[in-house]
Amino acid sequence: MPVELGSFDAIIGMDWLAKYRAITVYAVKIVRIPWGNETLIIHGNGSNQGNATRLSIISCTKTKKYVKKGFPIFLAHITTKEVEDKSEKKRLED
Repeated sequence: MPVELGSFDAIIGMDWLAKYRAITVYAVKIVRIPWGNETLIIHGNGSNQGNATRLSIISCTKTKKYVKKGFPIFLAHITTKEVEDKSEKKRLED
């Protein structure tokens, strides 16, 4: 289900990219992240086939420039939560 995230910039570190085996395709400004049997695709500015996008992926160097210019900077640590699939368990008990 698509979820509207709003507008924000994402700074992605090399350690994180390596840990999740992410593939960055700079020519089309996307990051592909294997997620189970699927692939999560993050579109950067202008990469969504001409459609407007609200996600920008920026470098640490660019972030430093924003900090020096006095732009407000927010850091968020985003993680996933493992959820037990109780539907499978319930079917076995029924």
